[in-house]
Amino acid sequence: MLEYVQDLVAEMPGVCGVKDSSRHMIYFHRLIEVAKQRADWSVLVGPEELTAEAVLLGDHGGINGGANLHPKLYVQMYQAAVAQDLKRTRELHAQVMQLAGSIYTVGKHKSAIIKGLKCALSLMGICEDHMAEPFHRFRDAEREIICERLIALGLL
Repeated sequence: MLEYVQDLVAEMPGVCGVKDSSRHMIYFHRLIEVAKQRADWSVLVGPEELTAEAVLLGDHGGINGGANLHPKLYVQMYQAAVAQDLKRTRELHAQVMQLAGSIYTVGKHKSAIIKGLKCALSLMGICEDHMAEPFHRFRDAEREIICERLIALGLL
């Protein structure tokens, strides 16, 4: 896979970056090194639980679903990490971990992450929680759990 990314960096000027959701930090560090070949290239981390560490180590940021729920938290964590303020980054990262652990863990399937996010956004009045097939939005019992957790997080 790394060779493919190297080809993109070298041969495709219209491609300006890559999002990595592998959760494999060694691979991620190698991607950052490859990206240094072009000043206009970015590497973004997918799992928001890794964004703080990634930015502290030179990454450009993340594609974080939770930022739709609590944008201020994610912006502050990013800014603290860019500033290399380790104490503040740790504090904010702990809040991101709490949000992710609360919202993304309802349900028993891997789709719980997207279902939890969409349900939370729906309860906050941001968007509907319709899902593309074959997925279905949470039922009332799961929606109630998400509602309780949003209240506990101070987001509702």
